[in-house]
Amino acid sequence: MKNSLLEKSLRYYHTLKYLKPIQIYGQLKFRWRKPKLNFSATPATQLPSLSFAQPIPKQVNMTAPNLITLLNQQRDISSATIWSDPSIDKLWLYNLHYFAAINDAALIKRWIKENPPPQGNGWEPYTISLRIVNWIKWLLAGNTADDEMLKSLALQTRYLSKRLEIHILGNHLLANAKALIFAGCFFQGAEARVWLATGLKYFSRQLTEQILADGGHFELSPMYHAIILEDLLDVINILKTYGQPIPLVWLAIVKDMFRWSQALTHPDNELSFFNDATLNIAPDLAELSAYSDRLQLAAPTVADYGLQHLAASGFARLQLGDAVVLADVGEVGATYQPGHAHADTLSFEFSLSKQRILVNSGISTYANNNERFRQRSTMAHNTAVINDRNSSEVWKSFRVAKRARVHNIKTTSLPDQLTVSASHDGYYNPYQITHHRRWQLTNHKLLIEDTFTGTKQHKISLYFHVHPDLRVKPVDTQNILFYDSSNQPLAVLSSTQTIKVMESSYHPGFNLSIPNKKLVIEYTVTLPSTHHTLITWKL
Repeated sequence: MKNSLLEKSLRYYHTLKYLKPIQIYGQLKFRWRKPKLNFSATPATQLPSLSFAQPIPKQVNMTAPNLITLLNQQRDISSATIWSDPSIDKLWLYNLHYFAAINDAALIKRWIKENPPPQGNGWEPYTISLRIVNWIKWLLAGNTADDEMLKSLALQTRYLSKRLEIHILGNHLLANAKALIFAGCFFQGAEARVWLATGLKYFSRQLTEQILADGGHFELSPMYHAIILEDLLDVINILKTYGQPIPLVWLAIVKDMFRWSQALTHPDNELSFFNDATLNIAPDLAELSAYSDRLQLAAPTVADYGLQHLAASGFARLQLGDAVVLADVGEVGATYQPGHAHADTLSFEFSLSKQRILVNSGISTYANNNERFRQRSTMAHNTAVINDRNSSEVWKSFRVAKRARVHNIKTTSLPDQLTVSASHDGYYNPYQITHHRRWQLTNHKLLIEDTFTGTKQHKISLYFHVHPDLRVKPVDTQNILFYDSSNQPLAVLSSTQTIKVMESSYHPGFNLSIPNKKLVIEYTVTLPSTHHTLITWKL
């Protein structure tokens, strides 16, 4: 009991010590200070100066008037109690409240009638923020609002302006600020000008803080990075539409964010699975580029070969010919808001041409359960586990206590050889072990060298998760052959230790679980020790 209490106390200590004072103040304010609803007269709307450029289209998921598919789950929403049904996963309900792709007048009227303020999921600041933006986008696309909808929009904005998520910060506060900017442009008058000024203040401050020097979003998720880039393009769009100035620094940030997205995108044009990331939530690179073009903001082009080290965010891209390696050589982020972080230090993904070979496992849920914990764990990624422990202490749905620190990062770029190496101390306490990994990419070969410095005997487990489109066949105990969907041989993975082929699961979407294989190299050794994994191919 004492050890359990001590461990729990230390976990909270290592989690809370990174928080900013404003988060603690914001948490107290958010819990204990409830704003009054403001039912004063609805402000008039403004006439736009220009047409609102077409934003990134969202797929309509209504297969029948009351049948909606969200996050790969279909439900009947005819009941008035659907909006806060406790039997349904909250993330699904939140997406229902967002109105991202199901905006029609009848459903909007239903939402207003069936979600009286300020109770329920629909009146949480994040859901309000996304719904305000999506309703205004719907109106700027040529749809007509009645007085009831405009009154609700103003009421929601007033409530949101008193419930900004300064206790969470990160992408939540950016979404709050974006909504205030949209409402501040859409409406007119003194109240709307305050919304606009407040939104611009927070959006500018947070954009500067959250977008790192290499263009990456500080939560270090390719999915959330793409969402934030779309947010920035949306804000530029609404400001242009209403004749508001665009800060020049934002245009530079757009270019930096595109470069980062390009670096973390596989040749199949889809994002990589580092930290919380999965498909069909954020727009892909092609959609973002097309939107940028519509806004007359040309997306930069970058070389699709060679070595790119994104030092501020801690990622590296190695590309020679058809081979692409994406490696995580960074720390847990953001420091004070690591809710979307995984214990994936020194993990990597590997593609040949447009075929993904080795993949991180992705995510299918945000629920506080064992599956969420497993998907965030080190063993769900292509890296090393020592004594069955995680490299960083992920817990609950969105918490991280002790974190791996990365050091000794080195890169070398030669015409026919690219090398990246780094070390982390995630196992130093309690084992005094440092994990050092080196990736060396040459023509038709990828060498992964793992060195473990320390003393005594320890269990080492190396994981390599195989994309579900591929079939694997052992050649012998130390060589595994990969076959593509046409049953053609693609590559061979070789080890100096025995390789076990085991069942696993891959999660390219929420509520999706696809069976796949994982290669596990597991052995007990007295440290220090070095292990070599070699992948060879010839396309």
